[in-house]
This record gives sequence, C-alpha cells and structure tokens, in this order.
Amino acid sequence: MILELRLSKIGDSLGIALPEEALAHLKLQEGDRLLATQTPCHSLRLSPYSDETAKQWL
Repeated sequence: MILELRLSKIGDSLGIALPEEALAHLKLQEGDRLLATQTPCHSLRLSPYSDETAKQWL
C-alpha cells in the first residue's frame, strides 16, 4: 500500500489523518496507539502499539 498523506495543523503541532484503508490495514480505531520507528533509510514505520513490540524497539 502506498498513500500520499498531507500534514495538517493540530493546535501547536502538525499531524496526519489516516484514511479508512490504512486504519483497516493496521486494524486500528480511534484512541488506539501507534509505534513509530525509524528505518535505516531514515523513514518512519508505523505499527500498531503493543507492549511486546515496544520492548523490542524502546
């Protein structure tokens, strides 16, 4: 899946809105947590948060 996302101002920050297709793919819903990890090529990988996954990366 390749998606073009746009940054939007949210308070004093910037954020992205994930389309339904991405939410369904990641099995996420409002209020769920994400884990963002940096890849070797300096991009970010988004994964559904789990304690097990977080322990591997944090």
